[in-house]
Amino acid sequence: MFKNGLAIYTTDGTFEMNISMEDLITQLNGSFVQTHTSFIVNMKYIVGVVNQNVLLLTKDKAEVKIPLSRKYIKQATVKIFARLGGAI
Repeated sequence: MFKNGLAIYTTDGTFEMNISMEDLITQLNGSFVQTHTSFIVNMKYIVGVVNQNVLLLTKDKAEVKIPLSRKYIKQATVKIFARLGGAI
């Protein structure tokens, strides 16, 4: 990966972009939430929050844990809770 670039992981593959996390999150729609300095997650794939991790379910039904940092825990859990309708 190039200096200051981001790796974007999608269901269609991995892409590299030369953009800051701050700029990226402002360009994404409300379906995304920042959970950590290094992670922005599409809430469509979130199935829950456990032990400071966001649990994702991939399209092939694999479970992935993404860290939920102290810096983002409050804003992220509020947004995730609203999206899941209290199912956390």
